[in-house]
Amino acid sequence: MLGSMKNLRLKTIFYMFHVYFALFLMGCTKNVSADTPLPPTSNPPASGTPEVPKTPPQRPNFLFIISDDQSWIHTSMEAYPFISTPNFDEIAKNGLYFQNAFAAAPSCTPSRSAIITGQEFWQLESGAVLLSDYPSEKISYQHVLQQAGYVAGFTGKGWGPGRTTEADKPTGQAFNRHRVNSGDMKGEADIVANFEEFLGSMTKDVPFSFWIGSKDPHRPFSPDAVNRFENQDMTGLLPAFLPDTEQIRFDLSGYLYESERFDQQVGEILALLKRFDRYDNTVIVITSDNGMDFGRAKPQNYTYGVQVPLAIYWTGLEDKGEIIDDFIQLSDIAPTFIELAGVEVPAEMTGESLVPYMKVAERGRLEQQERDAAYSGYERHAPFIRGGELNLTYPRRAVYTKDFVYIRNYHPERWPAGDPPVAIEGHPIALSDADGNPLEPYYSLSIAKRPAEELYDLRVDPDQMVNVAANADYAEVLETLRNRLLAKQQATQDPILEDVDYFQQFPSYP
Repeated sequence: MLGSMKNLRLKTIFYMFHVYFALFLMGCTKNVSADTPLPPTSNPPASGTPEVPKTPPQRPNFLFIISDDQSWIHTSMEAYPFISTPNFDEIAKNGLYFQNAFAAAPSCTPSRSAIITGQEFWQLESGAVLLSDYPSEKISYQHVLQQAGYVAGFTGKGWGPGRTTEADKPTGQAFNRHRVNSGDMKGEADIVANFEEFLGSMTKDVPFSFWIGSKDPHRPFSPDAVNRFENQDMTGLLPAFLPDTEQIRFDLSGYLYESERFDQQVGEILALLKRFDRYDNTVIVITSDNGMDFGRAKPQNYTYGVQVPLAIYWTGLEDKGEIIDDFIQLSDIAPTFIELAGVEVPAEMTGESLVPYMKVAERGRLEQQERDAAYSGYERHAPFIRGGELNLTYPRRAVYTKDFVYIRNYHPERWPAGDPPVAIEGHPIALSDADGNPLEPYYSLSIAKRPAEELYDLRVDPDQMVNVAANADYAEVLETLRNRLLAKQQATQDPILEDVDYFQQFPSYP
């Protein structure tokens, strides 16, 4: 594969040979590391003085663009045949494309909490559950960059849903004045117009970090979508856990329509960067907060719920057009931005910087990073769906590798998608026939209670349909992944190891 780390390491060897040979000839022996403080940027040229073409300034801008509920497989970069995402593909093909990128949780708030703080979601107190409070004691990458002289802002859906104070501003100053004035998005933030206002509010010499949060392709899906699967053979187009019904075809069509609409906005956003002459020195990240909102996907911890698209572009990349199959977590983005800004990464950030993929000279650091696995978990998404007023959580943790998925359910006696018959997180209506009878096995796969441990062999079961945790042939794998997950939880002080109901204390607000 083009982006395999084997190929990257070969490139590193040849690159470092030429670099050190050149340094030897020049008599240059100064050591420069990614942690070396950067000198201040030079003053802009006087008015009327033409700018001489030069390499990008040392402090890049940062643009983080995030969709809302999009699984990794639904881009044309992944060759899904019924979607076109040319703008995402442009960034991926000219930058870095990460095939195994994972959200911290299959739910908006905890996932976004992990992104902006660079930590595991279970380290973030009330930030670990939907519709609770932003944990004010937790610093975000936007806070760090602001303190370093960056202008930080956001438009659209930032952190949340949940409550923040005026002092928190975890994604920076809001730019939401412009609103969509027609269609199914009427009244929502016009993220393109707001970004244009943001860019126009500063001079070119000021570094910025901006978060753009689309609400596509979140449910409910647009009524403008049409069924794009009419008379289609759905083999290979639906994951095995979804039935081939008209309802599912329409829902999937709406989801893909909104995913394409998001990509069109990405194109407009990139055009703005170029028009304001900020494209060449902006690190552009495009991803999603979690996977598609369908049964056994969001908000569950199977891959369709947590594996997301991720592409990064910057003119400063030394290896462009790479497809990388190492495992990445979205909490890795915060320390990446901070390091590229020349600022010390806060010690509490447990995410691992992606700079070694961006700078060949830093490639050796990958040997110290855990890049063959990713982790996620879940506590509570929709409020008051388990135990009525008790508003029970469903503590769950998971680890993902190239060949396996291991999931630990800490309260197997509870309903993972909510108490029946509503079971709202399992989408029971879409998994039932016209008379309301469950369509099996799809209904039970999404809604039924689950054992304490789940193990899936992705080599033969990519959609995670058959739990092999009780199969003696997998005993060694089960033990290995069980211990690996536990080690991660211990290293990052997951509070449920001491109190399995720790996150029960945090409320859900209307």
